[in-house]
Amino acid sequence: MTIPKKIISKHMINKLKKWVVNSGLFKNHKFLPVAPDDVRSLKNDPRLLNYTNKQSILIDAKITHGRIAQIFALDYKVNPFVRTIREALKSEHDSREEVIFGYLNEYYSAVQPKNGLDWYGLKNEDAPQLENLKAWMVPTPWSYRSVEETTKNVKKWLSEDNYQIHKSVTIDDGFTFFGPVSDVKIEIESKRYAKLLESIEKKGYNRSNESDGDIEGGILINSNNDWRIIVNGGQHRAIVLAALGYETIPVRVSRNVYEAEVNYWPNVISGLYTKKGALKLFRTIFDGDASYLT
Repeated sequence: MTIPKKIISKHMINKLKKWVVNSGLFKNHKFLPVAPDDVRSLKNDPRLLNYTNKQSILIDAKITHGRIAQIFALDYKVNPFVRTIREALKSEHDSREEVIFGYLNEYYSAVQPKNGLDWYGLKNEDAPQLENLKAWMVPTPWSYRSVEETTKNVKKWLSEDNYQIHKSVTIDDGFTFFGPVSDVKIEIESKRYAKLLESIEKKGYNRSNESDGDIEGGILINSNNDWRIIVNGGQHRAIVLAALGYETIPVRVSRNVYEAEVNYWPNVISGLYTKKGALKLFRTIFDGDASYLT
């Protein structure tokens, strides 16, 4: 018997999903991740994402096109994290973690945005609500998430991310992209960078189709059809690869954001950003110019 689509409500679908999860039927079943559509041998263009039936595509991207911590270009001349790893490369292996700690401590002590406006280099007229929000709570103009959803997601992400180093820290210990942070948080970051640097030096960088097997990001496409990558997953890997002198990296792309579609960006529609402020931030990130922080 075929059930007519019109009588299958969203509520019924959600109830079915919940039953499947709680039933235990798939308790020992390992779900395979969906591999990205590898377009590197084709046009190697992120816009191919719009013409595939996969959730993501795999491209080779220039390191110089990468943006990490939302606003920093992957260039040691302007990126404090890449510069930190480059300095560590000059030291003995046994002292690298200590060197990284020192440079990160210096950065976190110097860069401590008071609110979202400070972090993004915006003025009150660009996004009035950001003045009263901590920088880590603020979504980008094109993000699907609201402030409340971003706050919840960041706390969850930090908890899971820090747990990998077997440390129990929270947002109270600070955020990964800027200060102030606790010594424990700097220790976590230093250990992660040192271990990752050693691993890539010995084994090279190897991607996979696993759920965390790639550096992942969204693409910003400007009115000239040029593009840049905001790295959302694998930021530590991208930083280390940039410091080691990699010119290109494979990136899994799951979303394209077009400058021309600013009127449809969720947090412009919600009023969190003005159109002018949203475009200003887009161009700041696109240009990789975070000089306002120094």
